[in-house]
Amino acid sequence: GTVWVAGGSQLFRWNAAGQAWETVTGAPALIQSPVGTASNRWAITAGNPEGPLSQAAYYSSGSWQATNWPGTEPQQVAVGQDGAVWAIGVSGDLYQYVNRQWQKVAGAPEFATIAAGGGSGLWGISNSGGQLLHHQSGNWETVAFGAASGMAAVCVSVGRDGTVWVVAKDGSSWKLPAGAARSEEHTS
Repeated sequence: GTVWVAGGSQLFRWNAAGQAWETVTGAPALIQSPVGTASNRWAITAGNPEGPLSQAAYYSSGSWQATNWPGTEPQQVAVGQDGAVWAIGVSGDLYQYVNRQWQKVAGAPEFATIAAGGGSGLWGISNSGGQLLHHQSGNWETVAFGAASGMAAVCVSVGRDGTVWVVAKDGSSWKLPAGAARSEEHTS
């Protein structure tokens, strides 16, 4: 896949063949770098002083299209390998984009961050206590990771192969390989 980086009012794309970053022209100011696939790309765009401070937007036919966000401003968006689009607002509320509208997910905890990918459902870190949570088949489960139970997480990412990467509050990093029963510390 393509690696994207949003910086200030510019968007950059990694050109693997040329081994260099390319500036993407015509992109709006982005708060979050694009995620998803070439045919299902999403980002959080910077709003304007008269309207919302941020908007969840998707890329279609050469331009970014803002969506009608129902809650407080969106903070982060994640796209699953199955095409499911999820987002959290600045309050931590979780939403899913279904039939061209955002729907608040009932019973979901408040999140600090979310990640999706690899066909392994949605992952997130709770606003309270930094718990690593996994959502699949309609259920939420707390997933232990690290050397000690109750370790707090601050960042989560999911690879295309389903491997889950977690950064703990103490700065250590952990990976939970797809289908594995427990995490391994990542030291390099």
